[in-house]
Amino acid sequence: MLRWLEWHLTPARCRRAAYLLLLGDALLLPVACDAADLSWMPEADVKMRAYDNVRWSASNPEAAWGTEGGGGVDLKAASDTWSSELHPHANLRRFMIGKNLDADEYSVAFNNGLHLERLTSDVKFRYSHDSTLVSETTTAGLRNDITDRDTIDIHPTLRYLINDLTSAEVGFLYNDVTFANPGNAGLIDYSYMQASFTLTRVIDPVSSVFLQPYVSDFRTPQVGGGTRSYGGQVGYARRFSETLDANVAVGFVSSDIDFLTPTLTILPNPVPHFAVINVKDTAGSDGPIVGLTINKKFSNDTATFEYSRQVSPSARGSQSQADHIRLGLHHPFSPRFWVSVSGIYDMRNAEGNRLVADLNRDQAEMNASIGYRLTEQLTFETFYRYVWASIPVNSTTLDVNTLFVGIRYSGGPRPVLGGTW
Repeated sequence: MLRWLEWHLTPARCRRAAYLLLLGDALLLPVACDAADLSWMPEADVKMRAYDNVRWSASNPEAAWGTEGGGGVDLKAASDTWSSELHPHANLRRFMIGKNLDADEYSVAFNNGLHLERLTSDVKFRYSHDSTLVSETTTAGLRNDITDRDTIDIHPTLRYLINDLTSAEVGFLYNDVTFANPGNAGLIDYSYMQASFTLTRVIDPVSSVFLQPYVSDFRTPQVGGGTRSYGGQVGYARRFSETLDANVAVGFVSSDIDFLTPTLTILPNPVPHFAVINVKDTAGSDGPIVGLTINKKFSNDTATFEYSRQVSPSARGSQSQADHIRLGLHHPFSPRFWVSVSGIYDMRNAEGNRLVADLNRDQAEMNASIGYRLTEQLTFETFYRYVWASIPVNSTTLDVNTLFVGIRYSGGPRPVLGGTW
């Protein structure tokens, strides 16, 4: 299976396959039934942002304060056998304190699903134009500038129920990221593709196991780099009681990394002279991947513990390996008033022998949010985040305080033309 996926996982072939799956699923859904329930739901929010170190700088912290407002609509059509959803959204951000931080952001998400007796097909597509003010800090390392980013995500899956206890799923993920000014921001355009096969077996009504081999391809055309990875994992999920459930997955991934290394050499023409040229080089990386999630519900509170070791692409031109630990607690004081807190610790390193300095770091994050439902449609929210990061390569540390305060409007689902067509 992995060799078959490797043979077919080329960038051009994968892009064509993803777009054809998206188009085919969209064309099949309307003929799957004669009538569907139609609805739409408006949404909007107004928010204030305040930073004491908006550019995540260890030597020159810059404060920033601004406001933003956005809105969108969620359009849905569904029947007994299929569903379709279109979600356009726009957001405008303006800063009164802080330079070159304003952004006009917009996105559109399109999800289709076909659900037959034994066959389930889902295709998710999303295009977004946003700013690295709120992205790339996790996967790219520390930002030294802020720029616009365009992202295309396509994720089709096909699932077949072999019998009442066993199912098989083929999945594909395509992710393409480009930056408006990648050189100024120290970022690199990249594409990431992953194909997987998942076999799931139900053991009893409260537990199941799965097996998943996969192959992925990560490319950075601007710098001639790329990583081909082969991996697999097995997992176990169990609901121990009505208030406790857990799932765990362990696996292994092996990567072949291609990159260019600046090398000092002597060029003979027009006269012998020294020059720095990029020489193709390769490296390898092997290691385990792990995932563990535990959810516990108390009388009112919900606690979550997560641990994972994963390999992911980054806009610094290298894949990175990260250990991620998260502990969260949600407490509702009433149906209208709640508080959530969480702590996150990340240990991230560039994968293999290709070191990218600002990918190697430890990062701790503490979050606290308060929400109050003013009406059925209006919710007041305030959110505080503290981030501390340590970069071992140059022995520096930094911290960032961020405050968000806003009001969110959700109009609730509303039928269109009586709700059917």
